[in-house]
Amino acid sequence: MLLQKDSCASYERDGRNSSMKTLDELAQDAIETIQSNYYARAEIDKLLSKEGMKVGAVERLVDAIRERKGNAIICEVKFSSPSAGEIRNKGTASEIANEMENGGAAGLSVLTEPKNFGGSMSNLIAVRKQTSLPIIMKDIIVSKEQIVAAKHAGASAVLFIEEIFSDGLTKDHLSLDDAVKFAHELGLDTIIETHTIEGLDKISKTECDIIGINNRNLRTFETDVETTPKLLKEFSRRSSIGGVQLLMSESGFDSPDDLKRVIALLQLDKSPQPDAFLIGTSIMRSVNIESRVRGFVEALSKS
Repeated sequence: MLLQKDSCASYERDGRNSSMKTLDELAQDAIETIQSNYYARAEIDKLLSKEGMKVGAVERLVDAIRERKGNAIICEVKFSSPSAGEIRNKGTASEIANEMENGGAAGLSVLTEPKNFGGSMSNLIAVRKQTSLPIIMKDIIVSKEQIVAAKHAGASAVLFIEEIFSDGLTKDHLSLDDAVKFAHELGLDTIIETHTIEGLDKISKTECDIIGINNRNLRTFETDVETTPKLLKEFSRRSSIGGVQLLMSESGFDSPDDLKRVIALLQLDKSPQPDAFLIGTSIMRSVNIESRVRGFVEALSKS
């Protein structure tokens, strides 16, 4: 299904009809969305005006993570995904963000990809209006236009998928190094995520702020939280995480016990421990989001 080429709102209505797609199909969807002006400044200005807000200075994600001293939970506002289908059908993005903050989240990740992940730029703006926590704009980012949109809508950070850049799926041949540099010029923190040891090696040589290990294989959508300790164990044998880069483990944490298990494996192998954990689906599916977040935060603090 081709995206309708008009306003942001049209995409937000169509965004929940997701199916399993390859990375190149997701990237092509992203390019079509860009070409529709979904990320255009004029469209975002309309959303900001609707909320009656202007975006000012925002807290840096890296600062918020460092302040937690290894106990940072980043919660994801995500209503659907290609792998899980519909995740949540009640509550607004701002209400959910408020519960996450009350539960002790160090930061938030907001899906803005409209076609496959049920995201929207309006959700990002509504969450920014609700909270002062740092926010990651989570999307299939393939262009500078999307990075500009993230800044204009009030994000603190953007996330890049290493495999998309390595496979040459970006718009106008945007490279990973250029994407990171451009985001930094706009004052955004950068996260690069990967699922492979080869990707981890590439990311460690970039200037990104946060190295993300995605426990979900985006080529098959299979998920295993032990991906993080496996990759870090192998990587630490050959090299070390460079400079001041932080580590974040993403996806697949169904319960606090999963979190404890990953930390125990890391400690057993004397591997570096992630500075933050990004958790979405299990929190979004919870009856009591605030309590669910608090459970993850307390499990991490006791590990």
